[in-house]
Amino acid sequence: QGCLSLGRETGAKLCHRGMITSVYVRPAAQGSGGAGALLAAAVETAREMGLRQIELFASASNPRAVRFYEREGFHIVGTIPNALNVDGVFHAEHYLVRHLAA
Repeated sequence: QGCLSLGRETGAKLCHRGMITSVYVRPAAQGSGGAGALLAAAVETAREMGLRQIELFASASNPRAVRFYEREGFHIVGTIPNALNVDGVFHAEHYLVRHLAA
């Protein structure tokens, strides 16, 4: 009922980092635990890949998503003002990181 994209940074100095670039759960499936299951699978995959941390961006105007990621162990490490332009309306994005056990 959804999808998640996880990629690895490239280069010797960055390859310990993974980036989640998209998470989508169909509206009918939201609230059913689907996003948590997708994220748990991504964390397991990241560990298998040897990643030390996972990073993602979440819109500051979507507090539900931000709270979800924080419950899942992510921490806001910065905010980019005017990161998104949606139909002429600018939105900030939070930059979140979750450290994985070595």
